[in-house]
Amino acid sequence: MLVTIEGGGHVWPGGNPLLPGLIVGRDVGGFKANDVIWEFFKRHSLP
Repeated sequence: MLVTIEGGGHVWPGGNPLLPGLIVGRDVGGFKANDVIWEFFKRHSLP
């Protein structure tokens, strides 16, 4: 799976930014990387 986030900065999508947006860019909102990663591993886990 490939997820591309256009317009996002150097932040963890859906996380709490550690630095101001003027420094690291903006969070695009509405996308939570942790949830997407967890769903991927749930679908592809070993029996």
